[in-house]
Amino acid sequence: MSVNTPQELFDMMPAAFNPEKAGDVNKTVVIELTGDSGGTWTVKVAGGKCAVDAGAADAADLTITMAADDYLAMRRGE
Repeated sequence: MSVNTPQELFDMMPAAFNPEKAGDVNKTVVIELTGDSGGTWTVKVAGGKCAVDAGAADAADLTITMAADDYLAMRRGE
């Protein structure tokens, strides 16, 4: 399946999550994407689950800021 926008990627993330690979990770990551189709999302991995919300969390373990096109290319392995 081809992913064309960051929103599509973030919508698919919880279903693609593999709790066995996450182990006992308990982290919150804010991803801020700039440019066309950019935005801000919070990805939280805890208790063997992955949740994605629009917007920034009040407290994050990591914040990533990059161009939306670069983020999509990276996630596609380009």
